[in-house]
Amino acid sequence: MFKKAAFLVIVILILLSNIVPVTAERSNDITLIINNKTIKSDTPPLIYKNRTMVPIRIVSETLGAEVFWHSSERQVEIKTHNRIIKLTIDKNEALINEKKVTLDVSAKIFNNRTMVPLRFVGEALGADVFWDGSTRTVKVVKKSQQIINVAYAKTPEGLDVLIDASGPVEYEQLFLQNPNRLILDFPSTKVALQVPVVNVGKNGVKQIRVGQFKVDPDITRVVIDLEKEMSYSIHTSENKKQVVVCFKNQMFGVDYSKEELGQSALIKTPFDTEYSVNELSEPDRIVIDLHDAEFNADSSNIEINDEILYRIRMAQFSVNPDVVRVVFDLKEKADYTVEPVEGEGLKVYFNKYKKLEEVRFKKFSNRTRLVFKTNDPVDFRVEREDKQLTVEIPQAVIKISQNVLPVDDGIVDNIELKQVEENGGIKVVAVIKLPYYYKHEIINTCPTEEVIVDIFKSPLSEELIVVDAGHGGDEPGAISPSGVKEKDLTLDIAKRLNELLLDGGAKTYMIRSTDITVPYQIRPNIANEMKADLFFSIHINAYYNDRIQGVETLYCSGSSGESKKIAKLVQETMVEELGMVDRGIWERENLVVLRETKMPAVLAEVGYLTHPEDEKKLLDPEFRQKAAEALYKGILKYYEQKD
Repeated sequence: MFKKAAFLVIVILILLSNIVPVTAERSNDITLIINNKTIKSDTPPLIYKNRTMVPIRIVSETLGAEVFWHSSERQVEIKTHNRIIKLTIDKNEALINEKKVTLDVSAKIFNNRTMVPLRFVGEALGADVFWDGSTRTVKVVKKSQQIINVAYAKTPEGLDVLIDASGPVEYEQLFLQNPNRLILDFPSTKVALQVPVVNVGKNGVKQIRVGQFKVDPDITRVVIDLEKEMSYSIHTSENKKQVVVCFKNQMFGVDYSKEELGQSALIKTPFDTEYSVNELSEPDRIVIDLHDAEFNADSSNIEINDEILYRIRMAQFSVNPDVVRVVFDLKEKADYTVEPVEGEGLKVYFNKYKKLEEVRFKKFSNRTRLVFKTNDPVDFRVEREDKQLTVEIPQAVIKISQNVLPVDDGIVDNIELKQVEENGGIKVVAVIKLPYYYKHEIINTCPTEEVIVDIFKSPLSEELIVVDAGHGGDEPGAISPSGVKEKDLTLDIAKRLNELLLDGGAKTYMIRSTDITVPYQIRPNIANEMKADLFFSIHINAYYNDRIQGVETLYCSGSSGESKKIAKLVQETMVEELGMVDRGIWERENLVVLRETKMPAVLAEVGYLTHPEDEKKLLDPEFRQKAAEALYKGILKYYEQKD
């Protein structure tokens, strides 16, 4: 009996020796500081297995979380807007958003209070935890990021609102009505913006407002004010430093109105939305598809029933890809144009523009007449640039199938018709391309149903003119006191004259176009062999008396007196255009280039190289151009009078 009792005592002692009681070091001197605030609690922090344990509600709620106790599972649940943390009592495993995490120390119950490992919970809630052994202080700091920039950007799909932060951020969203607005709250953030309001006024977004919604805990609120309730998506960058709110292109409906020049329909959508237009028949209708757009109109059907339209229909035609379709049901085929209007949308004009219906041309003996026929009176403008005329008819459309009309009658090459957008409207531009330009005349005035332009044949058009640049090569001609050679200046003026003659319709041949020697006896022979109509030689005078200055023109009798006529007209024009001293015309029968030519021939002396003032003028390229133009006008006057 005694042996049995002794055995039982030994067994009990062994069992008791294996039981380790759950104990912790209670430390009333541990200080808990959260976000720079000392936290007081009826249950102070304690040390358990070298880990600081704290009451769960104290830590979680001061860090902006909600705490729930599930008694049946002996589980603590900590919730934030984007994170759920679950800890089970006496279990060295936790869940963060259902992902398992191993714990050094499990949650415990001490004196009916749930205590959790401070470092794990604090860091799981995005805070930093520090232990100061010298002062036995635990510091928990949840750093606030900064909202540093808010902007918007237009994309092909719509409009993006860009919210940038100094570091990783999270957000909560809320949509409110009356007025419509999307709210994004950013916990643990502060506002760091110079301008708290960004005006947008595009794609249904009025403005973006940013403010400090709460302090301690810090919450920044971003409010996006909207015209209407509209769908959106929110994306966060990989580093969580940027939040992007994407609003698709919206179609808010159609406004139909009558204007001075006809009816119009405004499709209310961002003006740079991509679109396509199709005309369909049986029944007649115009179909406009808005790509990457969402239907957000109050009505899908507008009854019109006027002289053009029965109705306007609109709807979301497809999703992914997103296409909004607008259909105009026509009473009959109608003229229309579609134009983007910045800040408003797409405008469809019906019968707004006059119509260019016909272009006619007819050649007369001395001119070609062009007629541009429109359906109603129009204003117009005619301008000339080099060998080209343009006729502009504003607020008009082309109703001619052929864009390029060949003429090729020696006066007009062709007419190219262009539809050009300008200042929110369109115009017809008719480009009249010419082989040369002489002159034109506008026959009628604005407004008119027929724009008539006469383009005249040049009196030079069938003439061959030989241009002779005096001297050249081994023959420098006159040399000024400063060393300027006559041959260089005559070649420059001759080239300029040659170009003017070609542009005026003449055929030309240059005796020399470079600095080469051409004997004087050969020059008239070249003109004779070519059967030229005019020989025109250019020289510059010189004299031992440097006070002599001015222009003069030389000729030789013969050619039925035509050389003298030309010389007189050239001299008059040089004096008038250049403002130089008039030294008159002179008959010179001893000059080979004038005497031996079998056609009218003149020699123009364009100033004196030996006179300082004349030399200064001749060294100026602008003066030499004016001199060439004066010579051209003198020649032209002769042929005009001859005709």
